[in-house]
Amino acid sequence: YDYVIGSRFIKGGSYPQEWSFYRKFLTKYGGLFSRIVLFFPNINKVKDVSTGLKLTRVKNILEKVDFSKIANDFVYKTQILYQIVNMGAKVIEIPLQFKLRERGETKMGFETVIGTFRAIILLRLTDPKILHFIKFGTVGFTGYLVNAFFLYLFAKIGFWEWAAWATSTELAIIANFTLNNLWTFRAEKIGGAKRLSYKFLQFNLTSSGALLIQTSLGTLGVALFGPQYRQLLLPFIVLFLVMPYNYFMANVVIWKRWKLPFLKKR
Repeated sequence: YDYVIGSRFIKGGSYPQEWSFYRKFLTKYGGLFSRIVLFFPNINKVKDVSTGLKLTRVKNILEKVDFSKIANDFVYKTQILYQIVNMGAKVIEIPLQFKLRERGETKMGFETVIGTFRAIILLRLTDPKILHFIKFGTVGFTGYLVNAFFLYLFAKIGFWEWAAWATSTELAIIANFTLNNLWTFRAEKIGGAKRLSYKFLQFNLTSSGALLIQTSLGTLGVALFGPQYRQLLLPFIVLFLVMPYNYFMANVVIWKRWKLPFLKKR
């Protein structure tokens, strides 16, 4: 193993039952918050992110840590852990039975806790994958605004329900393709009229799934709940169904940032 962690939160591990409710709550649920922020969706990758007992292989592991990004306060432990785990180190947690402090007092006051949580959030936001998804989400939100505006407009002027959903969705698809190509996937930007036209057509074809999801569920939702819920149905459908589908297709099919093994040519 490259990284051995003494964990209070696995079988055989523990923390002092004499601790105050505040300290127990902070240790347990503050740790859960950190795991969700740093490692979602695989929050069980590391179960004790704030433990101070760790053994680290120096060669090819600790020597690769960028200490210029490590703070001088309590959060340094989590920052080092995050870098090491993300570099693909082989990690194991062993039980740690944490005992009461015999001398001195803890330095982990309220300001330290708030500062640690803030640093953990900022740490995850510096992840290039997260930044990329935020860009994609921003473009998606712009597409949502286009979608919402024209859905309202077309419904107002008397389009059939399915036509209002389909046309407004297609306009959002056009906006999303343009902005993603110019900004989100700038490093993989598609150029040249012929290739751009081909990829735009391909984007429309892959987006037919989003069009089908949005049109069918939107029309069904309006039929079930009434037209007054049209603008409430739209963000729900986009956020939980359309956006994940679009992000997958954009990375795998259109701009090809993700190389999936089962899609490799043999």
